[in-house]
Amino acid sequence: MRVEFIPEGSPHCPLLCLRDFDPGQVRALRELLRELVAGARPSVRVEEHLELAGARMHFVSGDRDVGLEAAREGFRLVLTPLSWHNVEGLLEPFEAPHVDGYQWLDESGWIRLLISRDGSW
Repeated sequence: MRVEFIPEGSPHCPLLCLRDFDPGQVRALRELLRELVAGARPSVRVEEHLELAGARMHFVSGDRDVGLEAAREGFRLVLTPLSWHNVEGLLEPFEAPHVDGYQWLDESGWIRLLISRDGSW
């Protein structure tokens, strides 16, 4: 899975795009998010569980939706368990091997989070 930061060039920018992934990677990402939703872990460094190319991601369960922020160690996304549950559900169609298109996963912060198999939106 490639993580690409796109700072400008579209009215939707800045954005972080998850792209070039396979169904197994999406399945693994959904499992990590289920752990955040259930409270099994308060946060997860995604690159410790999935092979990522590009930026690092740190997902955090919080008491309010902060959104996606650039941080020293990569990008940090803080959402409530309910919002993580929503993101987990939005990822489900991308487990299918031939699904094209894109989905905005989070738009609560200054930086938006997008998933797109080929990087288009």
